[in-house]
Amino acid sequence: TILNYYLDEIYQQAMEDHGTRPLNGTGYNSLAFMGIRIVKQKEEKYTIEDMQKGGNYYQEISPQEYELFKTDGWRKAIFKIALEKYQKKVDKINESIQSEVNSKRNQRSLDLYRSEKTRLLNKYYTITQKLQKL
Repeated sequence: TILNYYLDEIYQQAMEDHGTRPLNGTGYNSLAFMGIRIVKQKEEKYTIEDMQKGGNYYQEISPQEYELFKTDGWRKAIFKIALEKYQKKVDKINESIQSEVNSKRNQRSLDLYRSEKTRLLNKYYTITQKLQKL
C-alpha cells in the first residue's frame, strides 16, 4: 500500500538517525526517539506509536500525526509532536496557576507550577531551535 511505502521510508530515516535507538521484541523490530517509536512487524507492517498517549505503554498515533510523518519525515515530525505536547502541558500549568492564584494562594504550589512551566518552556525553546536547523 501507499501508506506502507511511506512508512518504509520513515523507518529508513529512523534507522539513519543518530538519536534513534533500537527496541526489538519477539516478532517485531522497532526504533524509538523521544518517546515515539516506529514498529516493523515481521510481515512488513508498520505502525508509529507514542508512549505519552497511553500512560505506561505505547499507543498508535492519530491519522493527522501520520500525515506529519508523511510530509515532514521522522525527526521533524517528532519535534512538531513534542512541541504540541509541551504547549498542552504549559496550557494546563497556566490553568493551575490561575486557579491557585484565585483560590488557595498556596505559595509553595505556585512556585512548583512556575518552575515546571519554566522547565517545559526551556524544552520547548530547545526543540524549536533544533527544528529551525532541519
